[in-house]
Amino acid sequence: MLKWLWVSALIIALDQLTKVVMSNWLDLYETVAVIPYFNFTLAHNSGAAFSFLAGAGGWQRWFFIGLAVTVSIVLIIWLSRLKSQAKLEAIAISLIIGGAIGNIIDSSFYGLVTLLIALCMVMSSILLMSILVVITGLHLISPMPPFVLARCC
Repeated sequence: MLKWLWVSALIIALDQLTKVVMSNWLDLYETVAVIPYFNFTLAHNSGAAFSFLAGAGGWQRWFFIGLAVTVSIVLIIWLSRLKSQAKLEAIAISLIIGGAIGNIIDSSFYGLVTLLIALCMVMSSILLMSILVVITGLHLISPMPPFVLARCC
């Protein structure tokens, strides 16, 4: 089922293209409201989710790159072993691989990831495009409850 890796390649290309376009359009921390609960915001993060370990001195960059590479390899092996009937699972895994590799590119070349999408939920969050496709992939593999929207921002 490695034929589905084109989905990963598409996600990687769209992720990088979106970051270039948005970085040229928005200033750092500038926000543009799109619809209620959904904004475009340009931000950077040198740590993990919610800037976890952002000020840890630099080792976290290589830790997260190593983790993403390991997860990507495991997922590619999983993808290669899927039966041809498991199309939804193959697409989901390909989405996750694309998101992980998008993060590897950002962390490797820039030392940080570019955040673009602000979702105002119970807790205000600015997300990466690559994380959104990872969440979508995870949801396709194992349905999770949807996010609950609440007032914020």
